[in-house]
Amino acid sequence: MKKSIKIIGICCLAILIGIGVYVTLPSKTLDFRGTITEIETDDNDTIFYISTAETTYTVVANNKTKVSYCHKDDPDIYLGDLKVGDNIEGNYRWLSKNNVAKFITVEYHSQNDNKLFDITTEPYSSEALKFVTEKETYSIEDKVIKYSITNTSDFEQCIAGDDDCFSLHKLVEGKWKRVGTKKEHYWNELGLILNPNQTEQREIDLEEYFNLPLEKGTYRIVVENLTSNTFEIS
Repeated sequence: MKKSIKIIGICCLAILIGIGVYVTLPSKTLDFRGTITEIETDDNDTIFYISTAETTYTVVANNKTKVSYCHKDDPDIYLGDLKVGDNIEGNYRWLSKNNVAKFITVEYHSQNDNKLFDITTEPYSSEALKFVTEKETYSIEDKVIKYSITNTSDFEQCIAGDDDCFSLHKLVEGKWKRVGTKKEHYWNELGLILNPNQTEQREIDLEEYFNLPLEKGTYRIVVENLTSNTFEIS
């Protein structure tokens, strides 16, 4: 009898130690996180190519892959709903050799949920660079804003390298706020040289970066730290 009680006691102690070790183990980090840049299908598999500022991943999903938004109160989402531009994260299946995902979590963007952020550095306007939008007033139905930057000086001037190098600011109660984008927004460190009197024409696909329609109000575009004229969306 005493021997049986001793064995039971040892077993209980072992279980308690096992639980303690499990609780103190650090949680498993995510295997992948980034923005979907390309999607392919191969038989029953869906292949996602995703990227971050540092690296790229290949994620394979199938009908056993669990897909959900970040929060339990968000609506349901299915594998076929994922699209280029979505931000996803998750883990691969245990011992998977082909990067098959066990689960994929998708960042959820509700309609018109363009978050506003404080700006840390006040942009400037330059006498050497004329930065203007095509129009001074846009409709909330407009999906593209075109702008130009012209070197009005007698010397070469350098501006940000490509169309992605911008931010959109909104005037809120007398203070400028940056409008958050719905996709990863990377900055090209390479600059573009403008010769005297040279003009660079660019455009912003609003639908690609923001949840439309944007709120009515006063806006400006900032490229690197150079600001455009102000314009209205009404």
